[in-house]
Amino acid sequence: MVQPLHIFLKPQLLGVDIDDPVDANTLGPGYTDLGARARLWSDETSVFSAQVLGRIPGRFDGDNPAEIGKTAAELNLRLLYGHDFMLEGMNAFVNAELGYRFRFDDPPNEVRADFTFGIRPDPKLLLLAQSFNTVSDGSADGVFVDGTEHKIQLSVVWSLDDVWSLQLGSTATVIGENSLRERGVVAAMWRKF
Repeated sequence: MVQPLHIFLKPQLLGVDIDDPVDANTLGPGYTDLGARARLWSDETSVFSAQVLGRIPGRFDGDNPAEIGKTAAELNLRLLYGHDFMLEGMNAFVNAELGYRFRFDDPPNEVRADFTFGIRPDPKLLLLAQSFNTVSDGSADGVFVDGTEHKIQLSVVWSLDDVWSLQLGSTATVIGENSLRERGVVAAMWRKF
């Protein structure tokens, strides 16, 4: 039996700086994600769910090279699987997600596969290693081309109390074709409901 939906909202702050010879930048609201997730099946250590997510752009200047590809709405459909276990006496988990992103403009639609490994060496500390992978489906149009992108993200999540946590980390593109070589810092506040 499908469980009740979990609704979520995730706004972004986006900063892009492109060096010479283009010399363009933008700073301000990025995409705002609004979605719902339903558990389709679970047992004591595993869960399988489906997710629908709409992405509303916060940037609208298609003539600014730093905003190209970030100005149109998107729709993401995703299947998720998670499994928790003990590793050397510590709580750990793995998460695998497979999705398809419809992009309502010239950028290509994308197949997405994301993987997470998390471990808690301390009840207040969560260490995360994540891999985010994107392969376009051949639907690029206009100035856009099809490509691939593989990112690694390492981060630490510290529980401030029973409700709030702080995430800090870094992300980098490690392999890609026709993609940006991104290096960045990740900072987020988590709230348990």
